[in-house]
Formats: sequence, structure tokens, C-alpha cells
Amino acid sequence: MVGCHIMGLGVIRSLHLKKIDTVALHYEPTDIAHWSRYPSETAKIPDPCRDEEAFVCFLMQKANTWGGSLIIPTNDQTAMTVSKNKRMLATQYVVAVPDWEVLELFIDKEKQYKVAEKAGVPCPITFIPNGIEDLRDREHDISYPCVLKPTQSHEFKAIFNRKNFEVHNAQEMAEKYKLCLNAGQPVMVQEIIRGPDSNFRKMQGYVNSKGQIVGKFFLGKLRSNPPPFGVGRVVVSTERDPEVEDLTSRLLLHVGYREGFFSIEFKRDSRDNKLKLIENNVRLVRNNWLATCCGINFPWLIYLDLMEQQQMDIETYTEGFNWIELYSDLFNTFFHHRRENISWREYIRPYLSKNMTEPILSWRDPMPFLKETLVLPLILKKKYFKRQLKCIPNSD
Repeated sequence: MVGCHIMGLGVIRSLHLKKIDTVALHYEPTDIAHWSRYPSETAKIPDPCRDEEAFVCFLMQKANTWGGSLIIPTNDQTAMTVSKNKRMLATQYVVAVPDWEVLELFIDKEKQYKVAEKAGVPCPITFIPNGIEDLRDREHDISYPCVLKPTQSHEFKAIFNRKNFEVHNAQEMAEKYKLCLNAGQPVMVQEIIRGPDSNFRKMQGYVNSKGQIVGKFFLGKLRSNPPPFGVGRVVVSTERDPEVEDLTSRLLLHVGYREGFFSIEFKRDSRDNKLKLIENNVRLVRNNWLATCCGINFPWLIYLDLMEQQQMDIETYTEGFNWIELYSDLFNTFFHHRRENISWREYIRPYLSKNMTEPILSWRDPMPFLKETLVLPLILKKKYFKRQLKCIPNSD
């Protein structure tokens, strides 16, 4: 298991439930999953993002010990590195990630929207400016507010600590666009899909080695980090949505997606009542532990398919189960409350649910939460520094 943040912890705990040994490969100072009591082994590895060659060499050198094991990447960066080197790694390991020719279509958001349009999946109006002059020439095409959205989400988030920039006027657009250019981050101008957060629809699943979509799991985003366009910090399992399922199948089958997890998000546009693609994440996501709590253990389904050649599906799960990222929710509740049109009663309601889980806090496995508490000042410092960096005016 490559990557030891929240996503990796969910994988470790999910496989432990099935008595499957795991090796936790960590590389970030803020990693926490390798502090869990459940991995049979942990190892510090070269950063797959900054030194791809060293990372691959490390795994190949460890093949005498770990050869034949299943490699599960848990974030965009590790998924990219593993996928790009899948042919070599597959000589010694079993690799749970699609081929790079397919994965790249979703990692690169520009390609993702082009593929979606060809598959007949509705998308928000999007264009990529070719420099600041082109942006000014197309000012009449822009309806504010809108978002500046990266083509490479993982790189953008590493720099700015957010998924995109919300823009409200032409001056702000020029400032934010220059900021992205100076950081070497190509971005798209995209309309904001109108409607409340309750219009978001998300489906997760696994496309097995036979090309079958299994473990179809549906959830809704109640609160984001940061609001209103960030990752879900409070989410809830929901009933099946046939329309979302149809659009998802259409998109994945169009590109021949196989041997990979997916988490696809749509939003229903209140202007025309159509579901429109927001994004498709092609690796295990932050809230993968929620699906396990609801009865769909995705890491186990992946293990059975690729290691045991058993294609298994799970068709039922618990609806109304809440997943709350505690520190993130508390921070945003106190500091970003004005950006969310949510009453205090609505804030508290998920905590009172009888079906509720926190992705890190566990009395049976307390060390990851203690480690998270210890590194919290470092995380907040990085966020504060990046927030200040975003406010520095462009010198061009």
C-alpha cells in the first residue's frame, strides 16, 4: 500500500478486517497510517512524486521480500507513478491501477472533459485560455462567478492547498490567472454549476479484471474543506441513483477502464435540471473507509479480483451512514462558517447519528489519531503559509 495518509489508513483497516497482511509504505512527514497497529510491516520510501526512478528502484530491489504482493496506490501522485511504471512493476508485483494510457485521460482534467463529451456525458462549459491576452479576448464568454480549475489537480493542490480558485470579476480573474501562470499551473475557466450542495451526486466502485463495475456505492457531500468547492469533510451514504450509474457506466466503458477504483462526482444544474460531470478520481479516496463501514470493502474486492481471481460483487449497503473528518470539520466550522449557509443544528446533526464514523479516531487503533494531533501544527502552518502566498500580488 503506497501512501500513508487518510486514504491509506482506510485501506489498512479494511484489509485487516479480512485478516490480510499489509505493508505500509510512507514518505510524507504528515503521514499517519504507518502508525497503525495493523500493518505487518512499514517502510520509508523515496517520494514517488519527486524521485520516480528511486521509488521504482526501491520496489524492484525489495522484490525478493515483497514479490507477488498487491500494490495499491492511494493518491493521484502515487497512482500516476505506479501506472506509468506498471509494465516493469508487474514483472514482480500485482498492480491495482489501470494502464497509463487510460489513467491519464482522467488525471488530466482537460482530457477528462473531452472524453466525457465524446461519451455523451454532460459537462460544465469549460475553456482553456492560451495566455493572458487570449483570456482578455474571451472576456465576453465568461459568466461570473466562475472557477479557475487546474488540469493537473494534484500539482495545483500541492502548491495552493485548494482544488481551484473561485473568481468573481475580471480583475480577480486576471490576478488569479497570473498567479497560476507564475506557478507553472495550466488552468481551465469553468462555469459554476448552479444549485445547492444537495445537488451533488457521487458514485464509487471498482471495475474488475473482467471489465465489470462492482460494489456500486453512492454518497452525498454535506460539507467541504474548504467550502464551497473542496473535498468532502462530512459525507453520507445515499440511495442508488440510476441516472448517475448510467452516466458513469457510459464514461468508463467508453475508455475501456479496467482494474481500477473510481469515484465520480456530478452536480445537477438547477438551470436545466441536468447532471453534469464535476470530476472522476481514479484511485482510492479519502472516504474509502465509509464504504467499508457501510458493507462494501473495496480494498478486499480489489484483493479478491487481482490476487485470488475471484470476481465478487456487493449489491447492498447501509444508507444514511455519516463520515466526519473531525479536525477538518471543526476548523472549517469555526473559521469558514460565514461561507456556508448551514445552521448550527445542521452542523451538529451528523454527530448525533447512530451510524457515524471518523476516518482516523479509533479506540482500538489510537496511534494514527495521536500522530495526526502531533502533526496538526505542521499541517496548519503549511496551509497558512500557502494562504499568505496566494495573497502576494503578481509582479508582472
